[in-house]
Amino acid sequence: CFGIDNSAVVVTFITKNYMEKVHQTDNRNDNVQREFFHSDRSKLMVAVPMEPGVRAPSDWFGPVAFSLAGDLYPACFANDLSDADFDHEVAKLARCIAAKIA
Repeated sequence: CFGIDNSAVVVTFITKNYMEKVHQTDNRNDNVQREFFHSDRSKLMVAVPMEPGVRAPSDWFGPVAFSLAGDLYPACFANDLSDADFDHEVAKLARCIAAKIA
């Protein structure tokens, strides 16, 4: 909790697997789920989709969709990005985070 409690913004990197872990009702001891709910209760959050299948919030489900669909960062992160394109996306994300805490 220390990292979450001492952060102004929590960046959540959305994948299908992440949403499944957060959504599981029989997984209350999973740190992914616990960290998500703790962040959701106490912090500003930015959602960064990391897979083609989760780029649109309409494809999200469960608590992630409920809590984060309105805080979407329109990322273009993908495995096939060049280093320069990746650096460009990171800089855009940093500006988005700075705007959230301004």
